[in-house]
Amino acid sequence: MTGQPDEVGRFAEHLRELKDRTGNSYGVLAGRLHIGRSTLHRYCLGETIPSDYAVVDRLARLAGASREELIELHRRWVLADEARMRAATPRAPVAQGTASQATGGTSGSAACGPHSSDAGPHLSQAAPQTDQEAAPDARPRPSATGPQRAPSEHADPNGPGALVDSRSQSPHPDLTWDGPMSSQAPSRRPRKSRRRILTASAAVVLTVGAAVTANRLAGGVDQRSVNRPGPAPNSSASAARPTGPTMATDAHVWNNGCEHSYLVDRRPSVVPPPPVQQDAGAWMGSLGAVDGGRTIVQATISAPKDGDAVVQELTVRVVNRRPSLNWSAFAMSSGCGGKLTPARYAVDLDAPRPLARPENGGTVDDAGKSLTIPAPHLPYRVAEDDPLVLRVEATAVGCDCDWYLEAQWTSGDRRGTLRIDDSGRPFRTSGTGTGKSYYYARDSEGWAAY
Repeated sequence: MTGQPDEVGRFAEHLRELKDRTGNSYGVLAGRLHIGRSTLHRYCLGETIPSDYAVVDRLARLAGASREELIELHRRWVLADEARMRAATPRAPVAQGTASQATGGTSGSAACGPHSSDAGPHLSQAAPQTDQEAAPDARPRPSATGPQRAPSEHADPNGPGALVDSRSQSPHPDLTWDGPMSSQAPSRRPRKSRRRILTASAAVVLTVGAAVTANRLAGGVDQRSVNRPGPAPNSSASAARPTGPTMATDAHVWNNGCEHSYLVDRRPSVVPPPPVQQDAGAWMGSLGAVDGGRTIVQATISAPKDGDAVVQELTVRVVNRRPSLNWSAFAMSSGCGGKLTPARYAVDLDAPRPLARPENGGTVDDAGKSLTIPAPHLPYRVAEDDPLVLRVEATAVGCDCDWYLEAQWTSGDRRGTLRIDDSGRPFRTSGTGTGKSYYYARDSEGWAAY
């Protein structure tokens, strides 16, 4: 696109390469990315930059990008986004010298307070004085622009504890000033009066401060902190702050929604018909059944409410190993098949130290072309609109194993571990052993041996 920054052009070119590698049209690919076709087209032309990197990451994973390519793609997205922001931000002209000239070399904060047009000439343009007794105006004192004490909820704003400069607070300074409005020094009497007022005010401030401190030590509540905007120091907001990502687990997943096998230590005549997948947990719980040969778990990890998180690693923990069960195996279906092989993490429970290894899935489009479904590789950044869906398929032949998974995560300076299990209990997977195998015959409405 003409006139676009070089960083944007290189990023758009990379997106077009990824799009071509997927083999999908703009319409098909946009549907898989859950965005509009025209939006994807503008991304690939460099007309706009995705505000959320999650879309770019999904596109790269659909194209089978390597880990090194994912890192380079993220770098290009950052550079392109910064270039877009620079191009969109107008450069405002800077006026030089105006602040210092207006205040005689002091900071320009005196023009920001209330009634600054009235108080300004008296506070910032006072003539230099050499006699310490001659000019009380030249002594430091509270002003309209300096920090002021917020009045208490029940305090009189005109009471003796208010440190207020009458010239700066009144809309008519010349009506409240107790001396002539000139650069000459006022009389001694007003000066002593003001000294007494300031001394009394300081005493009140010290007394109030001591009372507040004593109230805090006695377990009381400082009323000023209650009235101040924002949460109080002991607010429950910090306690309610999310500590990490959240997770939802489905421990009873069947292949293609129909293929699964359970081991049951009962006669076929007392085993009820196979349930649908959604009722599998209750069915196997009532029979004391065990997953036969394979357990499929699907865990969805979502980002914390206060930001993103990175899932760093997935670990397999085997709690117990026993010889495989010799119970009867009951198949939930005689075979249903399907064109889709989901991407997954494969776990061999018979291995001495089982690992969760990512394996790509696959499917076939309407034209009969085989497509690869890349497995999510770790580390993986989860965002509000981009959760991590982990499908884990654990297999066992010679063992009856109790096991669970741990997902290590980081979020800023926080880190933790999510335990993936069956509602607080380990998963249990056993090899089929030497027991008989049965399928459910719909015509006779009973279990039949293979």
